[in-house]
Amino acid sequence: MSEPGLPTISSDPVEQLIERTPITGGRPPFCLRYFVQTSESSARFQLHPRSFLLLGVLCLISVLAILGFFLIDGSLSWFLLAVFVLAEALTVVAIFTMPTGTTINLDKGILWQGWSQPPAGSKDLIPVSTIHALQVVKGWRGPNERQGHFIYELNMLLEDGSRRNLNSHRRHRQIYGDGKAMARFLGIPLWDHSVK
Repeated sequence: MSEPGLPTISSDPVEQLIERTPITGGRPPFCLRYFVQTSESSARFQLHPRSFLLLGVLCLISVLAILGFFLIDGSLSWFLLAVFVLAEALTVVAIFTMPTGTTINLDKGILWQGWSQPPAGSKDLIPVSTIHALQVVKGWRGPNERQGHFIYELNMLLEDGSRRNLNSHRRHRQIYGDGKAMARFLGIPLWDHSVK
């Protein structure tokens, strides 16, 4: 099903052949991203401000728990507290420096995933002209049918038939909104395979 008002190819045989299952199985809640057009010719998926807030709250709770244990017990050494805080800080740094995110530069005609542009000729540099369509799919994330939740993914379909994940979220509205914005930005169809 394609979005009205977006470029659409209703009889596109590729739409009938592509997989309609999630690629990643979802992202942790501290990796929430959203699509932002930064200029007329560039856009990216960037971390949502709630991601920073959630990480900050988690770190604060951890530090307060250790401090509370220290004040109540009194036997926890300063060295152990320093090691715990350092470990927490390194975890936060690792999360924000991991090679995730997607950047589109229409002037150069390329898309890449990661924080910095890969070198020319890298398989991680995707020519924008090879992006055939965008796809929204629905999947289940959890250990069984009773525990878990639905996830929605935004994937790009390349001309060679391969798919690459762009983003995932628990809310259809968020993923679909990102998909619409990106499809309009690139002038390609958006196929919502999450609804029957």
